[in-house]
Amino acid sequence: GEGYIASWVAFGGVLLGLFLSLHTWNWWWSVHIGGQPAVWLPQSLGYGGGIALTLVGLLG
Repeated sequence: GEGYIASWVAFGGVLLGLFLSLHTWNWWWSVHIGGQPAVWLPQSLGYGGGIALTLVGLLG
């Protein structure tokens, strides 16, 4: 049907991305992620602001 091949290509891309992230996670953590400050929305916006921002991000 329509888009059948594109679905398999997209699925292959997802699998490739999962495989690459699985095997490079330690590098990503040590170089980029581990040193970043943790972001906790209620600390800076309050609980209402954190929920509102999350909903705007999910719905927008």
